[in-house]
Amino acid sequence: MLYIFHGSEIDTSHDKAHSLLASLRTKKPDAAFIRVEADSWNNQMIKSHLEGQGLFSNKYIVFLDRVTEKAEARDGLLDLLPEMKTSANIFIVLEGAVKAELKKAFDKKKISMFLRLLTLSALEMHTSHGHFIGKR
Repeated sequence: MLYIFHGSEIDTSHDKAHSLLASLRTKKPDAAFIRVEADSWNNQMIKSHLEGQGLFSNKYIVFLDRVTEKAEARDGLLDLLPEMKTSANIFIVLEGAVKAELKKAFDKKKISMFLRLLTLSALEMHTSHGHFIGKR
């Protein structure tokens, strides 16, 4: 399952992503939580969380915090998006304003996104269905 939050209003995206994260951690208290930033990106580690399970839980919640600031992480993220989308584990991607090349890559890989500015009730609805949340 994959959620993407991005846009030029980083505070709004940040608040929405963290609201979702808090909700998911409340609903799945046994899920292992992993936070990844650009400096700690590792393709193999991310791949291991696509199908793996936590030691004491059966799910991971992986929070990718502005990882596209580094080229290696950006390239790795683009390669792994389709697998993240279908994974039983939960991936939350938080980015600032996304460059045109990244938007094109999302389109090329047929990663569709919904509007970033959603009401909280709409956010909860999308959360329960595992859709993308982002900005077109």
